[in-house]
Amino acid sequence: MVIASLKEGIVSIITEYSMNKKNDYAELKKCTQQQVDAVILAGGKAQAMLGMNKLLQKFGKQIQLLKLDRILKTRTANVMISSHRDHSIYKSFIPHILCFKDDIAGSKGAIVGMKTAWQYSHKNYIFFVPCDIAVLPKSLLIQLFKYMKRHSRADVCYVSINDEPIYCLCLMHRSAINQLNRQIEQENYSLKQCFDQLHSVVFHLNIPGQLFSHIKTLSQWQQFNQIQAIQ
Repeated sequence: MVIASLKEGIVSIITEYSMNKKNDYAELKKCTQQQVDAVILAGGKAQAMLGMNKLLQKFGKQIQLLKLDRILKTRTANVMISSHRDHSIYKSFIPHILCFKDDIAGSKGAIVGMKTAWQYSHKNYIFFVPCDIAVLPKSLLIQLFKYMKRHSRADVCYVSINDEPIYCLCLMHRSAINQLNRQIEQENYSLKQCFDQLHSVVFHLNIPGQLFSHIKTLSQWQQFNQIQAIQ
């Protein structure tokens, strides 16, 4: 009887813990849906991809644009694309999506796309996602949001995947805008150096067996798809 009661008590505690975790996740997801916009960064020249638009290529079984939108649209208020081309093609896939170009010409880097994005967002946070990200865990935004709430002074939280920092993959608070502007006014387009001047925190994400965190070249894209085809 004592053993049976003990077992029932343990099961009850585990069940309650699981329910609390689910409730916490649901509450955090509700917060991100209200407070966070998502911006897919696709403003590069893609020279290493021979000019191919990565966002319109298949990364595994799905076109990258559709895959990213599917993950982001249920976790954020709005999904936008920072890109200098192919806006009509994006809208043929997702009619409601908002597309914009950098407000400084010349493909100066992701920092300009981030700065421009704040002109289109009225939320407190923007979740920036590079168009060439190989894997985007569905729970990542929730984890970053929770991590930034824990570090209340943080202006930005960027992700390191398997010890490789991906500065373009980050959750940024509106408080970072002034530093973005200062950096660009100085014609310093280094995102790393910008983040060094902010209250930034890094979220370490380990994905065992993941060969590429993001796809930089045509060869990597081909290898990635070959691996995905046999999994």
